[in-house]
Amino acid sequence: MVSLKNLVDGVRNLSISSIDGKYVKKNISQVGLQQSVLDLSGLESGLYLLNIVTNQSQQTIKIILK
Repeated sequence: MVSLKNLVDGVRNLSISSIDGKYVKKNISQVGLQQSVLDLSGLESGLYLLNIVTNQSQQTIKIILK
């Protein structure tokens, strides 16, 4: 699981893609939340990218699942 806290800008969208750009989970609706927990238990081991879109910015975070 991935826990996101202190999302002060208000999340509009979360998505997770594999390193080759294929979406694993897309348009995870989290509108306006300042804290979220994502269950990644169904994903295989590897490197993934978490894309966070807020009202003010967009950020991509690398996630390594073992």
